[in-house]
Amino acid sequence: MSSIKWLDRFSIAFLATCIALGLAGCTPAEPEVSLTPAESWVAPDWMQAAAREVAEYQAGMRDCLAGFGLRGVAGVGGTVGVGAPTDASGGIPSGWSDHAATAQQDCLDQVSRPSHWGLPLDEDAYERMLEVRECLLSHTDIQIPDPPPFEIWVQSQLPWNPWSQVSFRTFSTDAEFRALADACPQSGVGIFNLILDSEWD
Repeated sequence: MSSIKWLDRFSIAFLATCIALGLAGCTPAEPEVSLTPAESWVAPDWMQAAAREVAEYQAGMRDCLAGFGLRGVAGVGGTVGVGAPTDASGGIPSGWSDHAATAQQDCLDQVSRPSHWGLPLDEDAYERMLEVRECLLSHTDIQIPDPPPFEIWVQSQLPWNPWSQVSFRTFSTDAEFRALADACPQSGVGIFNLILDSEWD
């Protein structure tokens, strides 16, 4: 799996490059994985809306980047990277990075971000975070500690995120990790982002 990227909730998109795009090291596509949650688990309505808005945002970013002649790569957590081409010597063409950075910013200005990414840190946000933790516990056997009290959590520069505990688990496949991310979308606080190796294909 790819290395993990942590960003604060106001830095949702970042410019990622895969200089080995299309070469050895990019893993083949994997079959989809279906997770079976605990019988007691019922997903709250906001999770379904969050998953839909993230998918729409990523599709919009990829379409926008395509207009600049760039290939957008959707990752877990909502991030959209940019696949970098290589020249005959294996390096990134001159001027590509500046072009990609400008395009990324233009697209960020044009594409609406999911509404839950901009919600304030309040008691409702804390409750959504607790529901994400419950979702993760219902879908896996990962041991996730209790979160800090609301009074401490709300004052943190990067509030505690139950997904931070998931990052230390070794998944057998990228597909297994993505299935969990699809089942338990983040609440928008302390955004966890990564682009899986298999996504670069």
